[in-house]
Amino acid sequence: MSIDFSNALKQAQAIANDIVTMLPNLVLAAVILLISFVMGRYIAKAIRALSHRAGQGANVGLLLGRMAVYAVSIFGFLVALSTVFPSFKARDLIQVLGIGGVAVGFAFKDIFQNFLAGVIILVSRPFRIGDVIAVKGFEGTVEDIQTRATMIRTYDNQRIVIPNSTVFTEEVKVITAYENRRTEVEFTIDYAGNLELAKETICQILNDNESVDKTPAPDVLTMNFLGDGVQLRLRFWVTPEKANPLIVRDAVMTAVKVALDAKGIALAKAAPVPPHIES
Repeated sequence: MSIDFSNALKQAQAIANDIVTMLPNLVLAAVILLISFVMGRYIAKAIRALSHRAGQGANVGLLLGRMAVYAVSIFGFLVALSTVFPSFKARDLIQVLGIGGVAVGFAFKDIFQNFLAGVIILVSRPFRIGDVIAVKGFEGTVEDIQTRATMIRTYDNQRIVIPNSTVFTEEVKVITAYENRRTEVEFTIDYAGNLELAKETICQILNDNESVDKTPAPDVLTMNFLGDGVQLRLRFWVTPEKANPLIVRDAVMTAVKVALDAKGIALAKAAPVPPHIES
């Protein structure tokens, strides 16, 4: 029994001939896609520059630039598709998308949700690139706001990618929303210590620290009388652009402990935790 491969060979030859015939169009389509990609990048860059000159925020220029890239890329794709398939019409694709729009909507619901949330964040500007924010237990500097997600760099140099829908619906703390930041520290001194001398010593330390803002003025408040001593609260402001608030806090707390020890003012000892007895 012999097998006739003639029909298969004819089909393969026909396909090869079609590919050879379409090869110039395929090359032209690839060139069109490359040109549209490059043009989109240049147009986006120009839009961001014009937005900056017009006094708009970086977020607005970023959004408009990305929308321009998408628009040019889609246009280039349609032109390339028409080059490869001359019978193709853009309205045909629109009709197909219209028919399958509901299915596509369900399939890409999360993507569309993140995209719309990203657009709202970029337009409303609750925070900007370079701000320090805290969301969902993560705190760090905003590196980029994309149409799908917001990227932050944590203090330990990790990149966290948070979906824009989460950023939009969750509570976000913008730590650098204002020029300076207030630090509050509470501690308790022993009743035997001189309260006025303790407050005077702490105020002197705050005033002598060049990284502590003088306006608003730092202060020390007596907050409560506890069982083990007097509770104090010191408050001071730091401008993050001039100094790191965490480093300033460390310097202040170290100086307070050393100064109080030198003046014989002891910190109250925490009450011992009673042992746990199982019944």
